[in-house]
Amino acid sequence: MASLRSNIRALRNQVKGNYISLKLMDGSIVQFPEDSWAENFGRNSERLKAYYRGDPIPDPHPFGVALLSARNLGEFLAKAAENQRVLENYLERGRLHMG
Repeated sequence: MASLRSNIRALRNQVKGNYISLKLMDGSIVQFPEDSWAENFGRNSERLKAYYRGDPIPDPHPFGVALLSARNLGEFLAKAAENQRVLENYLERGRLHMG
């Protein structure tokens, strides 16, 4: 019996582990595949490169957008949300300064 419980627990952890859930300010919950984290990082890198080249800045990744309106985040995701806010503010100030 304990073996079955262990297997169920492991399965639940795997399913949770493949998605990142964010609770938004409006109370809705959105889920992103685990690799959205890396995709968001890559998109943010592309956005900074475009900014420095003077090219049009790509839109943020949906995960980055969700981080901006997420609430009740744990410490790690709260830091990611703050970093996303800093980046958005930086890019916006640059747009205002350039345009």
